[in-house]
Amino acid sequence: MKRPLYFAHFILTLLMHLETMQAQEFSLEWLAGTWQRIDEKPGRLSFEKWELNAGKLTGMGWTMTGQDTSFVEILALLPVDNDWFYEATVAHNEGAVRFKIEEQSEGYFMAENKQHDFPRFIRYQLVPGGSEMKVTIGDDQRSIDFKFVKIE
Repeated sequence: MKRPLYFAHFILTLLMHLETMQAQEFSLEWLAGTWQRIDEKPGRLSFEKWELNAGKLTGMGWTMTGQDTSFVEILALLPVDNDWFYEATVAHNEGAVRFKIEEQSEGYFMAENKQHDFPRFIRYQLVPGGSEMKVTIGDDQRSIDFKFVKIE
């Protein structure tokens, strides 16, 4: 008699877990597209492009100084075990650096890696209206804001 109740509880728990995973994936879809930085220094253009791909977001950030590409980073938002991570690969680091997503809501997430030199946190926030976002990187001593507008 207890076995059917146990099975029903297991199925209910599994369905709730799947619903939570779908909600997490859905709440990151707002980032998909091409974003241009609007507070860049004169003579420079910076972009981030994100694509939803097989349950994760993959992206690339780059800066153009004149006709030359002066900075490139490979980005990803991906699930690992039961957690989500923001992953950045840049030339001056050995391999990818992962930041665990500690806070997340619709149009917002904050990822943290307290062992990384700088930044130790990365925050993405969609501005009401949906066509602009603010990205903040920092540590306990300082933070830097980047403002973007969605162009695609």
